[in-house]
Amino acid sequence: RNTMPKFSISTKLAVPADAVWQIVSQFDGLPEWHPAVDSSEVEPAPGGGTMRRIKLAGGTMVVERLTQLDESGHAFGYEVLEGPPPFKNHRARFRVKDADGGCEVEWTAEFEGIGPVAALGGGATDMMGAMRAMFENGLEAFRKMFGG
Repeated sequence: RNTMPKFSISTKLAVPADAVWQIVSQFDGLPEWHPAVDSSEVEPAPGGGTMRRIKLAGGTMVVERLTQLDESGHAFGYEVLEGPPPFKNHRARFRVKDADGGCEVEWTAEFEGIGPVAALGGGATDMMGAMRAMFENGLEAFRKMFGG
């Protein structure tokens, strides 16, 4: 049975889903909008598909593989192949949908926590808090760009 920690956060923005999707659907586009990401390079993943090497602001490297891309449904999924402890089997999904004259952005993650989170910094003491802060910072950046 699945007892992996999971959470989902969402925010409403005052622009159509397409406007946001054009930015987030670029798998190497994280540095364009996420304040915690310094750089991102896309390359072929072992065994097929696409992966990205992300350098976080503190110098930490994370490697993620694209697992799903649904252009018409404005959604994509990814899994973390390499990254700092304390998490493993980290999978996430990002979706943008039209809502009330604007859109709603939803970011969901599930993972296994395996220890303290000093590697991620940001003052969080638990994995859930650290991941949530990372996602919140991304959505906050969208609110600044597009108006919430």
